[in-house]
Amino acid sequence: MDILPTVDPGAGGEIQLTDALVKLLQREEIYAVVEPDPGYDTGNVLAWLEANVAIALQRPEYAGALRESLTRMLDGS
Repeated sequence: MDILPTVDPGAGGEIQLTDALVKLLQREEIYAVVEPDPGYDTGNVLAWLEANVAIALQRPEYAGALRESLTRMLDGS
């Protein structure tokens, strides 16, 4: 985290994590874990909402009630 303030803004005028990682790699070794799950893009509100719904639908304690709620919302009732 301490390297982030030293990274110049990149695409979209934002600090890019990939740029920070490149800079960090110049100072120390870094490691990664490869996950088979492709993950979720949460870069905008719609994507964030979709990710939360997708994750909730995978959870047995939320899936049924969420499906019912979504159905009511989509049916307009």
